[in-house]
Formats: sequence, structure tokens, C-alpha cells
Amino acid sequence: MRGLLIALLAGLQSGDGAVPCRLDVPAACRDTNTLVSSDGFDAAISAFLGDRRADFLYKDHSVAEQATDVLGGPPDVPTRIGPYWRFTACRAHSCGEKGAVVLLPSGAIVAVAILHSRCALPQPGADCFAHDTLTLFVRAAGPDVIRNLRSWGEDQARVGRVAGLRATTLDAVEVVPV
Repeated sequence: MRGLLIALLAGLQSGDGAVPCRLDVPAACRDTNTLVSSDGFDAAISAFLGDRRADFLYKDHSVAEQATDVLGGPPDVPTRIGPYWRFTACRAHSCGEKGAVVLLPSGAIVAVAILHSRCALPQPGADCFAHDTLTLFVRAAGPDVIRNLRSWGEDQARVGRVAGLRATTLDAVEVVPV
């Protein structure tokens, strides 16, 4: 009887015993989408970025909302930067705009990156799509994180070329302390 009870209790546990993706356990997240859809992610991004507004994807819009948008499309597999976890994705239906969030193993956000064009700026110019800027919001992120995000932004701008259009260039990297 005791063996049957143990077997029943074991069957009630999650199938493989894996920890579900949560902000405070980034190692359990298989990709950026699972992280972004986890409980508390939106609140953490909003707390990290505050009430800043910018013209990255939309004119005079919340930076936190724009960051969530660029992290909510087709996801990448997370990568490590030393002890940190880097999660990246691109904006749904506009993959030239990309985002990254860097977390400590505890889930604390240390950096958020938004790769964006000039197209949301006033008078953006006809070739605005070809001029990318990487804006990094950082708190307690060391030089390795900033170098990694800069390299990631350069790579993403290079592969963001659209057939028949002018090649995309990374024109600027902005570092904003948070």
C-alpha cells in the first residue's frame, strides 16, 4: 500500500522534474519567449527602465513597452556571458528591430538592449531602415556585458540586410546608466 501511495505521489509531480521558466531561475528558460511570458517579467522590465520614453520603435513611447516588443518575437536560445544569461529576440513582423536582456543567475536585470533604426524619429529620411542604433540600458553590468552586447548588435545589424535595399549599418551605440 505504501509503495502504491509513493507511486501515485510521484505521478503527480511534473513529468521530468524540471523547474519551470521563471525570471528568478533564468537557467530554466529554454528561450526568450518563455522568459518574456513568465510571471513578473513585465514588472521587472518596467522597474528597471522606469518611466523613460523614446522614439525607438514608436514616437514618444514607453521604453519598457518597446523593450518588451523587441523581446517578444522570434526568440533565440539564451547564451552565457560569464555568470550572466543573455536572452535575445526580434520584434514580431519586424525582425530588423531586436532586443536583449541580460540577467544575473538570480534573475536580476543588469542590462537591456534595443537595436532600432531611425524610422521612428521625426524626419527619419528615406533610408532610415539602413541606419541602426544600439541603445544599452545598464546597471551593474561590467565591461564584458557591454562588449558582448555591442558585438551582438554589430552582428545583428550586419545580418539585418533586406534584399534589394541598402545595407544596414550600426551607426551608434548609446550606453544609458540606469
